[in-house]
Amino acid sequence: MKEYEEWILILIKIIGQDQQDRQDNAAFGRKASRRRRKNS
Repeated sequence: MKEYEEWILILIKIIGQDQQDRQDNAAFGRKASRRRRKNS
């Protein structure tokens, strides 16, 4: 049972990190598109 709980915690950590990465990528994408508009 303890192993099962550890796996859940690991999965929660991985999923949380994945969502954070997606938010960072979205923010980066907005910055990049803003930069592109200025240049053109």
